[in-house]
Amino acid sequence: MSVREAYSNPEVIALYAARKKLWATEEILIRRYFRRGRTLDLGAGTGRTTHCLERAGYQPVALDLSNAMLAQAHFPRSVIGNAAQLPFIPGSFENALFSYNGLCHLTPHLQAMCIREVSRVLVPNGIFLFTIEQRKWYQQGILDWVIHAGSSQQFRCPFYRPWQKEILALLRQYGFRVLFVGPRDQLAPEKDYPDCSMIAALRESAQPPQS
Repeated sequence: MSVREAYSNPEVIALYAARKKLWATEEILIRRYFRRGRTLDLGAGTGRTTHCLERAGYQPVALDLSNAMLAQAHFPRSVIGNAAQLPFIPGSFENALFSYNGLCHLTPHLQAMCIREVSRVLVPNGIFLFTIEQRKWYQQGILDWVIHAGSSQQFRCPFYRPWQKEILALLRQYGFRVLFVGPRDQLAPEKDYPDCSMIAALRESAQPPQS
C-alpha cells in the first residue's frame, strides 16, 4: 500500500483528526527558532499543526499527499503535493515544518530530494524543523507497516528509518546549519512517540547545490 492510500484510510483520518495540539517539544522549538512569516507545513494531514501555526501567527500553507486528509483539515491554504517535489518558487517561506516523522515515509533517495527542495523554497536564514525516528543498530531500516499512535491496528505503509548522521550530512550538503538535534524527551516528557529525534536547521545564505 502506498503512503497516499494508507493516509486516505478513514480509520487513520479519524485518529489524526482527533489530535488538535502541538507536541510540547514542537512548541518549544517553534518558539525558539521560527520567525513570523509564511510557513510550509509538510505532511499537514488533518491540520493538527496547521491550525496551531495559524493561531500563533505563522501564516501556514498546508501540503499533503492525501486529499482526504486535507479535506478533513478544512484549511483554506492547502495544496495537494509531494514533499520531494514542492510546487513553490524559490524563497517562498520563512519556515518549514515536517512533523510526526513524516520524512520517514520517504525512501532514502526521496528524503534527500525533500531536504534539497525545502532548502530551495526557504529564504536565506529560514528554519527547517522536523522529526525522524532514527535507525539504531538493533532496528530494521525499512518497514512496510506502521502502527499509528492511538491504535493497535497495523496499517501497511512504507516507513524508512534513516541513520541520523546521514540526515545531518544531507542538511549540510544542501546548505543547512544544524541548530538543534536531540531526542524528543530531552526537551519535554511526552508519551506519544517519545523515541524520535527533533532537528532544527537554518538555511544558510549561500545557494545550496542543485544536484
